[in-house]
Amino acid sequence: MTQPVDDDVNAERPFRSAGLWLVLLALGWGCGSDSSAPPEETPPPAVSEEQPAEPVAEEVAPAEVAEVPVPAAVPAPAPRPDNPIDIFADKAASYLASEQAEDGSWPYFQSRTADFAEPEESGDVLGTMTILINLTETDLEASPMFERGVAYLVSQMAESRTWALAAGEASSEALRPEPDADRTSLGLTLLAGRFTIEPREVEEVRSLFGRHVTSEGLYRTYFDGFYAGKGFVPHENHPSIGVNLNVLGFFARFGLDRASLVEALEGAVGRERYWEETPFYRSLPLLAYLASNAVEHGAPEAEGLLRRFVADFAATAGQDKAFAEKLPSAELAAYVKARSRLCLLEQSPCRDLDMVVFELSKRRKHDGSWPIAPFYEHDVNPRAPASREAAHYYGGSPAETTSFALKALVLYRKLLVERPAFGAP
Repeated sequence: MTQPVDDDVNAERPFRSAGLWLVLLALGWGCGSDSSAPPEETPPPAVSEEQPAEPVAEEVAPAEVAEVPVPAAVPAPAPRPDNPIDIFADKAASYLASEQAEDGSWPYFQSRTADFAEPEESGDVLGTMTILINLTETDLEASPMFERGVAYLVSQMAESRTWALAAGEASSEALRPEPDADRTSLGLTLLAGRFTIEPREVEEVRSLFGRHVTSEGLYRTYFDGFYAGKGFVPHENHPSIGVNLNVLGFFARFGLDRASLVEALEGAVGRERYWEETPFYRSLPLLAYLASNAVEHGAPEAEGLLRRFVADFAATAGQDKAFAEKLPSAELAAYVKARSRLCLLEQSPCRDLDMVVFELSKRRKHDGSWPIAPFYEHDVNPRAPASREAAHYYGGSPAETTSFALKALVLYRKLLVERPAFGAP
């Protein structure tokens, strides 16, 4: 994938594995709502009626005429089609660039229903953080778009090197959002190597986390008594498996000890249907995605958790042959991303993933984006001053879902390229 390009510009790229040809045939350029037309086939050369041979002059003896062999017609080579995966990724990048605000953020929405029938715009920085996390390990990580997003996160960071739920600060000290583990972990993971954070500052943040750890070794999401009377209160601040996977990635990026956290996470997944009870990220594809993020950001010990989430999904909802058709787009892309990472780690071709990618590709819209789908869930605290009534909310945005799909395609493309090395044709 390259920098964002105009929709009409399609750079030619060679196919580097037989598997990619398979996907091209599967995609067939007929991906539902895609506006891209298939490349026109080169028409066969016109065939004219056979003309009679020129008569041989009588004065020339037949034996004296040299017989010249007529070469067989060589058809012109058919034009090599562009790689659809590259084109989809390029168009997704162009869409993300077009949706980025001047301050470097992306719009983010919340809704009381998972279909986002009546979305409400939210100032939560989580959407921007998630999009940027999905752009790491892609060509876009070196783009001006990524740099603007990082600059926005820096502008929203408190002096304590933490982030709160919403962008900016409330006018009243009593309503000012408190920092939380999820956004702080994601923010610091993104800033590592891009913004100077002194060891002393990292240690102070680590100490803050340490004051909000449970006896089981998991970190609570909200710090400093957030749930006592402010803003959003999810599940009375019960630890979240997903949030702690993000914490694991943060600890790994800064070389902090994480042995006890890994042990606590392994214990948390021992409960029956644990994914239904964990706050914020309530599906196995999303947990697998977060575990793969932790691996990518320096925590190889998260590989075991990644395998566990994928195996548990295969033993439950994944048993349904039509599971890809039923997953919301964000979860479907998260699944493709997590599976692709696991297949690369295990050096397995994972051919069953091809049709899952086909399903993901069918959902692409004309502008290169994927439709909004929930990634994050939270509740509203009815005790907070001036809060709305208690309700369950879903968070997401078309840009966020598109970033999931883009990262999924980038990793899947890498899997296709590596398949021959795995002994797969």
